[in-house]
Formats: sequence, C-alpha cells, structure tokens
Amino acid sequence: MTSIGWRGLLAICIFFGLTAGTAAGALLMPANPDRLLHIAYFALATSAITGLCALIATLAGRRHIESADISAALADAPGGFLIANRQGVVETANQTICEIVAHPELKDPDDLCGHTVASLLGGAAWEAMTSQREVLQQGQGTDVELELQRPQKPRCKLLCHVRLNRGPGWRQRYLIHVTNLTAAHEAERAEASAGRLLRRIIGQSSDFMLLTDSKLAITYANPYACHKLALSESELLGSPVYRMLEQNSRKRFMKALEHFGQRHRNTVNVDQLYLQGRTDTAATAHIIRLTGTRPAGYAVIFDIDGRAHDWQGVDASMARFS
Repeated sequence: MTSIGWRGLLAICIFFGLTAGTAAGALLMPANPDRLLHIAYFALATSAITGLCALIATLAGRRHIESADISAALADAPGGFLIANRQGVVETANQTICEIVAHPELKDPDDLCGHTVASLLGGAAWEAMTSQREVLQQGQGTDVELELQRPQKPRCKLLCHVRLNRGPGWRQRYLIHVTNLTAAHEAERAEASAGRLLRRIIGQSSDFMLLTDSKLAITYANPYACHKLALSESELLGSPVYRMLEQNSRKRFMKALEHFGQRHRNTVNVDQLYLQGRTDTAATAHIIRLTGTRPAGYAVIFDIDGRAHDWQGVDASMARFS
C-alpha cells in the first residue's frame, strides 16, 4: 500500500471488481434481450461494492499506520508530547510527558491515553490552549505557560506549544509540545556551575591546558598555557586550538577527533605534535570531550615538557565534566 498509494490500490480493486462482476454476470444472467444490460448493472454494482470495501479497509489501515508512525516518532522526540482530539482527550503521548506529569498511576504513555489534557495539566491550561481558536485554525501555534502542581513532586513551570493539525482520517487534533522550564533551568545552572568549577581547577594547574567550544575555538587558557605561548588569554580566545600547531600536526590532531565518534569514547591521545615555531620539541595532546559543562566542548592538555603524566588519573578527575 505504501508503494502504490491508497488511490492506486483503490483503482486496482475497482478494476478487479468490474472484471469479476462482468464474468459472474455472464455466467449467471439468463439469456434474454436485456442480458447485456443486466451484466453491465451487475458488474458496476460489484465494482462499487468492492471499491467501497477497499476504500474503508485502506483508510483504516492508513490511519493505523500513521498512528503507529506518530507514536514511534514521539518516543524519540525531545520534550514531552501529547496529541489530543478536539474534546481534549489524549490519543498519543510519549514517555517524557509521563515523567513531567509524575502521576503515580500514570507511568506509561498508554496510561495517559483516554485522560483529558485538562486533568493532566489543569483546566485553566486547557482553556488557555484552546482560547485562540482562530490563530490555531490558520495553522499557527500558540504558547501557554503554566505552573503544574504534582502529587508527589515539587510544582514545576511548563511551556506548552500548541498547534492544530490534521490527523489520520482528516480529523483535526491538538499537538502539544511541553517543555519543563524548571528542569531546563536547573540543568543550565548545573552546567554553568560545572563550567566555573572546571575553570578554577584548570586555572590552578601547572599543565598547559585549554578549554574549547564544540568547534574547537578556545574559550579559556590557563596561566601556564599563556606563559608557554607568550600570549595573553584575550589574544587566544576565539582562535581555533589547531592553529597553534604546524600544518602536518594539525591534520593529525583533527584526524584524532574522529575517534570521538566511537561509542563511549571520551578521551583521545595524540603524540608527536609540533607547536608553531617549536619544531625542535614534540608535544603530546590529551583531549577530553566535555558534555557536562556549558558550553560543551573539549579540554585540551598539551604535554610539552615530557612529563610522565598519569592520564588515567587526569581522566578520573575530569570524569564529572565529561
């Protein structure tokens, strides 16, 4: 059905219904002057019945498939999602919305189905979502902020983005995307706090250490790194970390970053690197991917003095940030 489309399937069913009706009519109709007319009527009736049955079955199957596709998509979607009919009864939900609502008896998405949006998020919230009917009918979305009182958890502030979309069978349904602003704010504060702590730790280190964003632009250089490069921190900020390397060393450094694509890989070592203007001394770079700080990025430690570093110990001390 997905390859030829529901219209193609309907046409095929009508064709076979017409053919079967003609053949059956030819066999069953008695010989008389109106035999051909009766056969034609019989064939048309058979094709119409076959086409109607095929249409009903196709639309039902299409609705089932689209509903399954929507449920699968919502399972991996960021944030909480609810899909409700025009009366506000939930038809589809994802696991995140269960965690946001945090009701002791509604632990799975299927548990939410059949409940109303008003019972889950509050009657005032549902009224606010549906009050701008004209805006929704034009295909635009509307945002509603609310504070949710939860049975067993602290209240939280939510942002709901609401749209009115056509669903399977051409029914209009409400698509509600829910963001937990309280959780997002707490996570942001935790990441920012982790970032400040990391800078404090690196600032006190006697190693050549840099922090970069996800595109390798330097966001912090500790005093020892500035001393070794004979540059101030302001001169280093925003510059890609690989630019301080010789051309061949740059290629090896960037190639090593591909290892972060491997599952559970958070650190990479690259040896025999040469800094610009220092081709007499090879350096080793220890790169740590940072995911628990804001902004996320990398910590790059250059060993240019040939010290015997305990990289496992370094990784252990940095584990809270990666």
